[in-house]
Amino acid sequence: MVGFVASSKLCVGQQKQVKVCRSSSIRMSVRDDQSSEGLMSELTKLHTGLATMAIMGTPLAALAGEAAAEESALKTLFKTKALSLAHPVAMWGVVGYAGYVFYLGSQARTLRTTTDQEVKKDLAKQKPGQKHFSLSAWLLAATTFFTFEGMANTYTRTGKLFPGPHLYAGLGVVSLLAFMAALVPAMQKNQLWARNTHFTLAVGALGLFGWQAKTGLDIVGKLLGFK
Repeated sequence: MVGFVASSKLCVGQQKQVKVCRSSSIRMSVRDDQSSEGLMSELTKLHTGLATMAIMGTPLAALAGEAAAEESALKTLFKTKALSLAHPVAMWGVVGYAGYVFYLGSQARTLRTTTDQEVKKDLAKQKPGQKHFSLSAWLLAATTFFTFEGMANTYTRTGKLFPGPHLYAGLGVVSLLAFMAALVPAMQKNQLWARNTHFTLAVGALGLFGWQAKTGLDIVGKLLGFK
């Protein structure tokens, strides 16, 4: 009887072990299935991402190709002699224009300071001050535009700028003209210091214009193959 009870307990223990093993096997199978599903989900996301990148990459590559073609065409255009000479030709016109504007300014200064009534009367008829004011605004605009146009032309053709007297003189002229324009409100209030400073800067700007013209001729000579 004792042996039967012991045998029964042993069988029960074995059955419990079998149940535990079966339960563990089921849990392991579920975990394996879940891992497989997670892996498949990640692979699906990766595949979708790669497909999206490939779809987006096609128009981006096309846009990059178009941009490169446009840049090449722009370089070719700027390398032509006609467009390369546009800056020096325009700046020579600006130099002459600047000389005339300076002349009008000096005439207006004479009109204010002279004690000769006959001279004052003749100058008043010509209205040099009004002409100087109107033309100097266009001088600032033209000088600024063609200075940066020349820099853009050089950079587009060569991929770099060339620091030197010509570049520094051009930037100096633009800076002086900007300062001169900033003095106009004070000049309109008859501030003597503003008028004197304006005239001094004008002399400096005209000198830089002349220096720029000289150094520009050297560059044009190299461009045309004379040097």
